[in-house]
Amino acid sequence: IENETGSLEWIIGENLIIYGADHKDNPEAIKVPELNNALFEVYPSITSDFVTVKAKGSDPEDLTLQVYDMSRNLVDEEKWNKNPMELNLSDYKNALYLIMVFKDEKELYGAFKVIKK
Repeated sequence: IENETGSLEWIIGENLIIYGADHKDNPEAIKVPELNNALFEVYPSITSDFVTVKAKGSDPEDLTLQVYDMSRNLVDEEKWNKNPMELNLSDYKNALYLIMVFKDEKELYGAFKVIKK
């Protein structure tokens, strides 16, 4: 992944820690939490437009999807309204994003890395 500040090499499936501009003062500026993501499927992991988030098992209730860029900015937030959910990333810049699934807007249920190309 490349942008105006540099590039990043990463193998999908590996744990990932991203350091922001303040990494010397805050070495864990952005850390992808290690969760049991077995409750969800997110595909494709590299996309130019849509990404699907599917809850396995029963329909989810009280879930919110949040999309963050690597500068820790909240890019999008949507209440879960159907299963599976489709997120449109076509207007996003080419970059790595985190899709985070929250229950009752506070309990983190899942975190997924997606590359927008």
